[in-house]
Amino acid sequence: MEKKINMTNTMDRFTAKHDDDPILEFQSISTDHLKSQIKNIAGISFYNASQNELIAYTGKTLENIYSSAENIGPMHIQPVDPYIFHLIRHSSLYRSVAQQSFINLPAAKGMIGISKMSGNPVSHIVPAPQFVMNLIRYAHAKDFTIFIIGSNIAILDKLFSNLVRSFPKLRITGKHPAYMDSSENDKVIEALRKTNPHIILLSMGFKKEMKWISENRKKIKNCVVVNLNGTLDIMTGRKKRAPDFIEEAYMTWFWECINRPYRWHRLLVLLYGSMELLFIRLFMKKKYPQNG
Repeated sequence: MEKKINMTNTMDRFTAKHDDDPILEFQSISTDHLKSQIKNIAGISFYNASQNELIAYTGKTLENIYSSAENIGPMHIQPVDPYIFHLIRHSSLYRSVAQQSFINLPAAKGMIGISKMSGNPVSHIVPAPQFVMNLIRYAHAKDFTIFIIGSNIAILDKLFSNLVRSFPKLRITGKHPAYMDSSENDKVIEALRKTNPHIILLSMGFKKEMKWISENRKKIKNCVVVNLNGTLDIMTGRKKRAPDFIEEAYMTWFWECINRPYRWHRLLVLLYGSMELLFIRLFMKKKYPQNG
């Protein structure tokens, strides 16, 4: 059974002092069946797999490619909630990046409803904060290195402090703010080339993250790149995750409206996208293939 994580105390939950052995926990999980568990949700592929299965799959694949002589580039992991899902569907750039992703995480309860509308329902939701913290926990145990790109210096320093407090032996090889011009971006790429991290945590906001991945994919060596979206705010305590009963009621959008009313326009995107999917499903009789 997977652990239920209280995200109000995320960092303290994952301390090295009280933790069990994540290597034994994840490496004992079989992932051979995952290729047969791909669901195509309106043109975007998702694994219908549990969080632990996806962590194990990521770790095993990363170990296989990291030391490979062949450079296949970064394995991109993209958390997807209903709002991001509709943005991806209606942008050729975002759709191209998502279709090349190693894993697209169905990261919110609303993705279950969307998957049902598409005719290929998923049964597992993998919240991004839980996934990222478990991946960091696994990296700590395996002595993997991490490079962080995102937000600003003050937030990065706070995140660094929180991670080091919870994972004393975690190897963070570098960090850089999200906002950078082309010359600074070149310096970051050079730093990534020299440090060759196992995992890159990317927090620029969804649109900038997707653009950065698209423009720099061929410049990066074998590694895992995780788009954090709003997860960085949760990890540093700047934002509270919606309570479980709000998510279970598919009311995360309402929670966001209360806490961030300036994002009201997202409701229009959600409404339009949902109505469009429903129309396609009911009247155009369009059903996407089961496999991605």
